[in-house]
Amino acid sequence: RLGMVAGEPDLPWRASFTSNDPLLNGIWELCERTQRVGTQEGLMDCPTREQATYAGDGNPTAEWIGRLTGDHGYWRRLLEETFAVQGQDGLVKTQTFSGMRYVLLDYDLLSVIGVRNYLRETGDVTFVRGLLPAARRVLGWFEGHLNREGLFDYPSEAMPGEAPWVNCPARAGDALCDPGLMIFIDHPGTGWHNIGEPGIERKGLNAAINALLALAYRAMAELCDATGDDAGAIRYCDHADRIAAAGACFWSVQAGYFVDGIVGGCQSAQVSQQTNTLCLMAGFKAPGDRASLMARLLDTPDPALARSGPYFWSYGLPLLAQLGLHTQALELIRVKWGRMLKFGATTLWETFAGDQLDSYCHPWSGAPMDFLLRHIAGLGSIPAGVTEATIAPRFDLLEQADACAMTASGPCTISWRQEAGGVSVHGVLPAGVAGRLVTPGGVKHPIAGAWKIHCV
Repeated sequence: RLGMVAGEPDLPWRASFTSNDPLLNGIWELCERTQRVGTQEGLMDCPTREQATYAGDGNPTAEWIGRLTGDHGYWRRLLEETFAVQGQDGLVKTQTFSGMRYVLLDYDLLSVIGVRNYLRETGDVTFVRGLLPAARRVLGWFEGHLNREGLFDYPSEAMPGEAPWVNCPARAGDALCDPGLMIFIDHPGTGWHNIGEPGIERKGLNAAINALLALAYRAMAELCDATGDDAGAIRYCDHADRIAAAGACFWSVQAGYFVDGIVGGCQSAQVSQQTNTLCLMAGFKAPGDRASLMARLLDTPDPALARSGPYFWSYGLPLLAQLGLHTQALELIRVKWGRMLKFGATTLWETFAGDQLDSYCHPWSGAPMDFLLRHIAGLGSIPAGVTEATIAPRFDLLEQADACAMTASGPCTISWRQEAGGVSVHGVLPAGVAGRLVTPGGVKHPIAGAWKIHCV
């Protein structure tokens, strides 16, 4: 009798992370194993149950596969297939290789952002240039539903109504004939998972989708700039700026946060970590300091707050790093993902609940892996052809660490040990790349090849 325990693609899984913190090491291993087991012949939402390739799951997962192996083929294929099937109105399928007839509006925007992220990671301008006409048509659909203030205003509901979700079309494009349109953002409030928890409000003038639209406009502006379309870059930046300015309508003085939306002309009472994360990422104006706002969102015991699931921290953790909240991010990782280890998980859960509604091998839940490589070890992207790079380790937060990230230019490593009188740091940059190491205190040291530095 034969059975399969797990299947893994034939890729060189060379990235690594170890430190003096056994819990973080265990979480890294849990995340890394999930990427290996969760990656099959194509990108999977999960390999055992919901065997579909979603743009939301696929783009970060494909990026992480690239960081772990140096192979960006999965990501390239996902982007090719996402924009290969496009409706006459401009929307693309958000479930590649699927007969599902609904479109997640936020995933269409995440697909555009995914193209920008691919360019940042690989530097492959030629490939990206071929996707831009379709990406422009996606944003064109959203532009057709802007109100006078420049905000996206579309009568979407939380979930589809009576229409079937799957129609098994004869042709791929038929799935985009009269599709169901909805906003996902994250699980709370969908009715699929996180039952009994406060849910995101998706109806009315929605804050989260407008923040994502502003981010997609900025991503497109960056793509236009990289491909020589200066006029397009200016136009998309103007769109993003207009949304960011108009987004002030979502700020609630009473709540002290961005609310989820405006329903029937009134601000929604619902507040979520997800909406506030996206609003801060998109540059929506809020009184006070952005870091303080995000810290309050993490610390509040308010039982009515909708809280981010594992998926959504692929946006939240980088924002915490951007705001200098690395300590809070590490504590969140230890608590939230440490619970999975505590209960014996060998791959990542779909939600933090870990209940009977979850699947138990969800690659998109692996945000701590990239956070540890990028924002603690300090190993960022080095696109092909780039000759300068910045390494920014946070050796003030861990006594010792060893890490390796695969970049489009080759492997990049770093190690450090705290010792009497300072920290000993050494590593290796890809061939042909030089740059600088930036200490947690902001001191810059030139580095190249195999390098070693003693920081006081």
